[in-house]
Amino acid sequence: MSLFIIVTNAVFIFGGEPLVNIIQGFYILENLKKYCDSHGISLFCGIITNGSLITSEIIDKLLYYNCTMVQITLDGTKDVHDARRPYKNGKGSFDDIICAIKLLSKVSNKLRTIIRINIDKTNTTEAVNLLRYLGNNGEGLTMCGIDFGIVRGSTSACSAYSGNCYIDYEIGDVLEYLWNEAEKQGFLMHTNPFQRWMYCGLYSDGQYTVTPDCNVYKCWEHAGMDEHRMGEIGDDGSLVNVSFALYDWMSKNPLEDKDCRECVYLPACGGGCGVVSYNETGTYHAKGCFKVKGVLEKQIQRFALEVANKAKK
Repeated sequence: MSLFIIVTNAVFIFGGEPLVNIIQGFYILENLKKYCDSHGISLFCGIITNGSLITSEIIDKLLYYNCTMVQITLDGTKDVHDARRPYKNGKGSFDDIICAIKLLSKVSNKLRTIIRINIDKTNTTEAVNLLRYLGNNGEGLTMCGIDFGIVRGSTSACSAYSGNCYIDYEIGDVLEYLWNEAEKQGFLMHTNPFQRWMYCGLYSDGQYTVTPDCNVYKCWEHAGMDEHRMGEIGDDGSLVNVSFALYDWMSKNPLEDKDCRECVYLPACGGGCGVVSYNETGTYHAKGCFKVKGVLEKQIQRFALEVANKAKK
């Protein structure tokens, strides 16, 4: 099964594993390309995949559809990753994924590869080992970007794992440690703080998640849940049968929430994540604190140090 995120004139394919059914994915991209070409619209796409099925032919096809980003997840070095992400037959997937990343590195001037490393309390040290394997002293894949995903246990499916997840005020120290380790291995980390009035682009008018049955949601974490279904894609491509959930999501105003209104982080988070808010309180309209408190201070400190070092030169 493949899901699609629509971001105005960009489409991101994910899943499940989208490469299992990439023929269908390319069918959709082909029709979107024809529509965009006929209306003078520039179409961009990206794909989020485990990488194990990537081939040179698939890369060429992605480039044809103006793919600008491929995100691939690794959970650790070979032994750890293979234990967590084996194939159905028990064989590990690590070596195949590294081969895929090397294929992608050959077109790094056209297509950016992001290596996502999901982090929790059980594998932070292993993440450093992976950075050393991938970096300048290992495979030399520093043309890739590195993204650290902080594992959350707030959904019902993941609640049993919550004890292994970092809590909000711990995340800043963890990320600072990992940013520094990544830079030691030659990776360029983009950690400058920025102001945002929306926590996430899914609060904008032009971003949606679409499931294979053409149902429309905002966040992929809510895909398939009836209470979060915003509508569906009609035969003419328009959003039809719009539900109250869409208006409820889009009408969130953090200034109406006392915790947000009095929080110094508000100009940098826009009220936080709607999924976190709903999972914790049953409404989109409460605070949704995640990956801001503690992280912003570390970003500011790094930015200030960078500016000071440039001033000395």
